[in-house]
Amino acid sequence: MARASKPRAPRTAPPAAGPLGGLRLDRRKLGDQIAELLLARIAEGSLAADARLPTETALAAAFGASVPV
Repeated sequence: MARASKPRAPRTAPPAAGPLGGLRLDRRKLGDQIAELLLARIAEGSLAADARLPTETALAAAFGASVPV
């Protein structure tokens, strides 16, 4: 006796978690995307406009990128 197969729901990727905060990666350079994210965080008040940014090493570690990025 043959089993009827159930239609499967399409697979969707879970929302990205981690340092990028759900930022969807695209074909732009990673450094440009990180800069845009930092500007957005300043605009929303997550980062103070007059405060110093973390060091390049700390930012690289936070975003999972290399220091040159």
